[in-house]
Amino acid sequence: AVFPNTTSIQSVSLVPVSPDYTPRASDKSRFTDVTEDTPHAKEIWWLGANGIAEGWDDGSFRGMDTVKRQDMAAFLHRLGNYANTGSVKS
Repeated sequence: AVFPNTTSIQSVSLVPVSPDYTPRASDKSRFTDVTEDTPHAKEIWWLGANGIAEGWDDGSFRGMDTVKRQDMAAFLHRLGNYANTGSVKS
């Protein structure tokens, strides 16, 4: 469940990422504010690499920002499509 004042990082922590996933340099450079020290960085990079997390126009992820309902709906829609088809496209 998503509760009021849930942050992007809290939401990402719910996503199971394969232990076999190794972020590429392009994955690590996708979001300007995600580093090795960022909580759940591997999950964030995986979500970005697969088109599930898109980030902001300035290239940031903004993991400490509160998630808006419409943003979570879009995130869950893309995640569901990926889980069912291997693609974020419906």
